[in-house]
Amino acid sequence: MLETPSDGSIFFHINSFGVHPIEIFKKQVIALNKIKNRDNQHYSAKNSRLLESFDLPLAMSLLDKPYLVNLTDTSRPKQGTSGTPPRDQHDDLLLLAVDQVFRGKDANIVENTFRDYFMNTLDENQIVPFCEFVERWSAHHRNDSGRAGLSHSMFSLIGDNLTPAILFHIWKRKAFRFIGKAESGDYEIPLEVVQQFFSHLGPEEFNRIRSYSYAAAFETPANT
Repeated sequence: MLETPSDGSIFFHINSFGVHPIEIFKKQVIALNKIKNRDNQHYSAKNSRLLESFDLPLAMSLLDKPYLVNLTDTSRPKQGTSGTPPRDQHDDLLLLAVDQVFRGKDANIVENTFRDYFMNTLDENQIVPFCEFVERWSAHHRNDSGRAGLSHSMFSLIGDNLTPAILFHIWKRKAFRFIGKAESGDYEIPLEVVQQFFSHLGPEEFNRIRSYSYAAAFETPANT
């Protein structure tokens, strides 16, 4: 059975793989198409495959989603039998997926793959969830100097390639550490960036702008 974050357990058979894996281990991530069984409301898998090194964009489609999978060992004794009851073990599916994508890869391949994803694939609206994940994944590998250093190199890359959209989304979420600034306090971004993303502003952002040097100029178009 395959545990999913939204559909419970899905049955999959080795024949659902186009290329049969030699072995399948607990915590491996499998990409598949789900099909609803005709005789009940449960799902089965088809077109299954193990995630590979080219699957970073597929893994990153989980960004900003609370996708946890319950990998509790149900073979352990349950309440009321000898031994202690199993505790629910929830794992972060995105962490598992990216770990699998880069399993056995050296630090240069990891960094270059992330750089390529940032430069060519990442939706700028997702910049903060992306940075938060890189930070979390690096901390997850704090005992591996190559992977632990990824956050530093990626945030330097982002700082060198700031677009108006990236700057705006970082400013809106006050995620200034991702561009090398302290988290405390606020930073005045250019007036033209605020005007470009005017429709994305809410009451909190308008209150922040009132303390900026261009507050009076910014209010003029809003009142016309």
